[in-house]
Amino acid sequence: MPHLSTPATQDHPFAQNRRVSRVLGQQALNRATLARQLLLERAELAPAEAVHHLVGLQSQVPHNPYTGLWSRLAGFRPASLSDLLDRMPGTEAADGTRIFSVAYGEDAEGDLLKQISTRSNARSLKGDAGNIDKIYHQISAYF
Repeated sequence: MPHLSTPATQDHPFAQNRRVSRVLGQQALNRATLARQLLLERAELAPAEAVHHLVGLQSQVPHNPYTGLWSRLAGFRPASLSDLLDRMPGTEAADGTRIFSVAYGEDAEGDLLKQISTRSNARSLKGDAGNIDKIYHQISAYF
């Protein structure tokens, strides 16, 4: 296989990637990333659609998913997320998806993380810098 610095040919595996009409500069790339994360302007999406678009929602900063969705969604109502959480199935989804959560820091929303993990038949763990290896091994035992 040719080295990546080799000139592109039709049969090179990355040839299609080398024929771009425009390469984004740092500022444009940053703006595109913010837009993808719904952080440039509020979107007209339901909470479930937003979480799906974001491929999950990391919620340690801000401290809970309510604030994270409020900052991204036009007309967000906290009750809509609460309703969504209440409708989560009591066991793992039909496709086998489980949501494992790790709460770091004293201000982590441990109860909410536990509720989400429990409903998907997974575990919620409390983490710190000294136990990350142990947590990884505990979660990997499920796979």
